[in-house]
Formats: sequence, structure tokens, C-alpha cells
Amino acid sequence: VARAPAAGAHLDEHRHATLVLDTSALVAAGLPAASADAFWPTLGYACGNLAQTRVPALTGIAHLRPTRDELKAFAAAFGTSGAAALFHIVGVTPEAADLQTALGAAGSGEGVETLRLSPEQFASAWRTLDSGAPSSGGHDDGGNCGDGGGGGGDGGSGGGDCSGVDLVALGNPEVESLAAMVGGGGGAKHRDVRVIATLSRFVLEQAEAAGHALTLSEFGVEFINDTCWCMLGDVVPFPPIQSARTLITNSGKYAHYAPGLVNRSGFKVRYSGLAGCVAAARTGRAPPRP
Repeated sequence: VARAPAAGAHLDEHRHATLVLDTSALVAAGLPAASADAFWPTLGYACGNLAQTRVPALTGIAHLRPTRDELKAFAAAFGTSGAAALFHIVGVTPEAADLQTALGAAGSGEGVETLRLSPEQFASAWRTLDSGAPSSGGHDDGGNCGDGGGGGGDGGSGGGDCSGVDLVALGNPEVESLAAMVGGGGGAKHRDVRVIATLSRFVLEQAEAAGHALTLSEFGVEFINDTCWCMLGDVVPFPPIQSARTLITNSGKYAHYAPGLVNRSGFKVRYSGLAGCVAAARTGRAPPRP
């Protein structure tokens, strides 16, 4: 017989939202636009920072109809920056058909704080995740990158330009979308860049059956099964990380943890959506922030 403690989020009364996060200002500002897939982990990271231990109910984004993959990306980043056991997205998640339901006994909203997430807070979350970007000036010209960034004179890895990338670390990417991007005639992978994707064995088998794995392999994507980037390089020795000077990732969770996990002088982490990571794989350079 399976058992769970009668405490915390296992009890209905502790599953109700105790904070409302209004995201309507982001939509009014035109988000998500470019790097749409990066919107969800960045939003999750920003919301986790605001919520901390409180269970939030997000309003204003139900019309975006996030996919399961987008919700997973949100959840991973939300749990990285915050410590709440769960979240609700009104009109999307199962226990939040409307705000009143999400709030439970506090359904009137009286006494429940509402925070409005601004585009500036969203941009700040992106900058935190994109920690290896230039510190000032807004240009990837290497002027603020020290001696550890990637970027050689031919656009590849090495040298002192922090826009350079030598490892593309993809965390459980949406395989069909990735295959369409790399197989869409946009050019070959840069010879000095490694592209490695973590994904489950089951997803890889599906990708092989659909022909996507072959497309990705021909581009130069390597696969790591049944683990995540946060377990590689520290818990499990992994030469591509140990030798990389600058990596770019689509994972909000890994973008947060990688600097501390690698903990090597000069090592830099860039962050982008899937399309930006593919562009970096082709050019050896991180794209500018959207």
C-alpha cells in the first residue's frame, strides 16, 4: 500500500494559492515574441523569485495555451528560483479553472497579495540566466568578457569574445521542433561546436521511429539518455563540460545552476531559446538577447 504524509501539498487546504501573479503586462508588451519557447522557463524563473514559498496563481496568460513541454519548462525554472510546492495557471492547470477556485477558501481574494509581473522583471530574469553575456553596453563585442569567453577570430570557439560558444547544451528539447530547425536548410553545424541533448530513452526511441533522430545525428547532435545536465560534469565526470569555455543552453534550470556546478574561472553560460541555440551551433556565436 502506497503512503504519503498527511502534510503540506498532500492536503487540499495547502494546495490553494496564497499569492496572485498578474502577467497581463507581459502580454501587453508583446511577449512572447521572438524566442517564444524561452518565454516559459524565463517566466517560471521570474515567478519563482517572486513567489518564494507562497503558492502562486498566475493570471493573464491562459490564452497562450501552453503545451505540456512548455509547462514542464516553466515548472523546472519555477522550482529553481522558488521554493513553493506547486503553482496554478488560471484557465490552464487542473485546480485553477478560475481564480476563485485556485484561491479556495480565500476565493474572494481578500487578504491575498497580488503582484504584477513587469516586462522589466522578466528581462531581469533573462539577464540572470544569461549570466555570460556582456556586463554592459549591450553588444557582444568581447569588451566585458575577461579572458574566458569563447569566440575565435573565425566565428568559432576560443579567444576572448563572450559571444563565442563551444558547447550547446540542450535540456530535453522538443525533438520534432529541433529536427525541423536543423533540417531546414539553414546551414551545417560549426566544426568547433558540440551539440548535446539530454532526453529520456523513451523519447529517443520515438524520435528514432519518426526519423527525427537521424536528422539530428546528421546535423551533429549527440544524445545523453536518462539524466539531466545538472548531473553531468559534477556528479558524473563529463569531458565536454570540463573542456568548454562557453556553453549556451535552452534550460532555465541549467542556466541557473551551471556556473556553480562547473565552478571554473573563465567559464561562461549563455541562455537562449531553441532557435537561438541552433543558430549558435551553426555560427559558433551566441545570438543577441531578444
